[in-house]
Amino acid sequence: MLHCRRCQSDALLELARLEGGDHIVYRCRVCGFLFSPPADVPGNGGGVTPAAPPLAEPALARRRVRETAAIRRRSPSR
Repeated sequence: MLHCRRCQSDALLELARLEGGDHIVYRCRVCGFLFSPPADVPGNGGGVTPAAPPLAEPALARRRVRETAAIRRRSPSR
């Protein structure tokens, strides 16, 4: 079973891949740590929430990532 490398929680979220050759990345739901497990560790143990199905168009996924990053870079309005 997978655990967070920082806090050892098993409450993980599998992040979606942009392309088929990308590594699997998990985010801990407790501390937010991002990590990619070694290749020999079996995935999707007990507390892992699977990723959403990949988008049909990788270009659309990249555009969505860029848009999300742009929103997060904006300073909060007051």
